Amino acid sequence: MADKSKIGMEFPPFIYKVERGKIIEFTLAIEEDNPLFVNSEAARSAGYKDTPVPPTFLTVPFMWNNIVPKALEELKVDYLKSALHGEEEYEYFEEIYPGDILEGKSKIKNITEKVSKRGMINLIEIETIYTNQRDHKVAAARTVIIEQIKEE
Repeated sequence: MADKSKIGMEFPPFIYKVERGKIIEFTLAIEEDNPLFVNSEAARSAGYKDTPVPPTFLTVPFMWNNIVPKALEELKVDYLKSALHGEEEYEYFEEIYPGDILEGKSKIKNITEKVSKRGMINLIEIETIYTNQRDHKVAAARTVIIEQIKEE
């Protein structure tokens, strides 16, 4: 069962350089057909300074930095036997563009115990705050992992 004493625990910050090619690859992978994300001219015509990242793009730096496995290890949660992805949420404060250098700071925000149809679960919330190279807070991301609590 998740160690609730770890609520508030912060992970070392990570750096991620936003590359145009990664934006295009991600856009293709999610089958997004909006030209704003792959065509600079279309983006500028729409009022952007360049191609912004798609709304769920921050999954890329988050996953590359293995935050979920690190958090679950700290919480003593068996990722393969008792955990699954529950939810993602993104809040943007500024656009993110190719060339931006993001710093992500993740922490275990909360652990909430609930009753489900299959018994007790923990909802493990991990929050990541992203700032850019100008030290502007550009986004907040929230991930929820569901832990099935084993009956003893």
